[in-house]
Parts: sequence; structure tokens; C-alpha cells
Amino acid sequence: MNRWFVVRTKPSSERVAEINLQRQGFRSYCPYIAATRSNVRRVPLFPRYLFVELDLEATLWRSVNGTFGVVNLVQFGPKPSAVPAGVVEDIMSRENEDGLIMLQPEDPSLRAGDKVVLADGPLDRQFGVIVRLPGQRRAEVLLHLMGRQVKVTTPLSHVRVA
Repeated sequence: MNRWFVVRTKPSSERVAEINLQRQGFRSYCPYIAATRSNVRRVPLFPRYLFVELDLEATLWRSVNGTFGVVNLVQFGPKPSAVPAGVVEDIMSRENEDGLIMLQPEDPSLRAGDKVVLADGPLDRQFGVIVRLPGQRRAEVLLHLMGRQVKVTTPLSHVRVA
């Protein structure tokens, strides 16, 4: 039976380890979040860790430890310890359309006509009014930019009540 296990990676090698595990035929998953410093970039939700799906009885799981970018499978005793059922799937379900994990739930109280501020992306800190919520976790917002009204479509995760 396939279960998810935690893999510890070398520093800043999550993506390298993920690619090399997939090349060996393993299913791996590294959740990412958006981190903003001077620009928005993808960073691992759990730095130096990722998940790999294995069947310990049918797979040569020790080969994971020899994978480029991997330090080892996290173990308690002689065998790797499985992640509780449903945890990885729950993390996967929180991904947005950009493949990033949403840490804050989107505001379900937003409606057309609400005054909002954009909290991320190229229009960060711009104020506007919600025109409509077309679904798929998006909002159409009317902004006042360079002396004119501009309608933009943005992910709901970028919208905050003003």
C-alpha cells in the first residue's frame, strides 16, 4: 500500500531532489508558497523537506537516500515513518491555480461593490472596488490608475477588504 513519507533534502535542494526522485519513478511532492521580499518568488512551505509516496513492502525505498539532493528519509527506528493519511492530500487541496499553497483562507464575505486593496502581485497596495466575482477564486476589481478606470482580474488571495 502506498503511503507518503518525509524526505530531508540538502539545503536549497528541494527542487533538485524532487526532479531526481521523479526520474527514478517515485511520486514526489514539494509544496510551495509565495514569499515576497523585493519580488514574489516560490519558496518551499517546508524548507529542506518534501514528500515521497512509497510502498515499503514493494519498493526499494533505500534508493531514496542515495538520490542526488536528498539527505535521507525521515525515520523513527529502522524504517521510515509514514505521514498520517490525508495530510499530504489536504496540503495539495490548498494549492491555488499557480501551484502555490494558500496559507490564509480567502475571504468568503467579499461581494460586488466592496472596497478592497490588492495585497500582492504587480498592483500591490492599489485600492479598488469589486465589480464581480466570476468564480474560480478570482475577482474583477475596478482600479483608478493613471487618471482612468481600469478593470483587472486577480486571484481572490490577492484581495483584502479596505
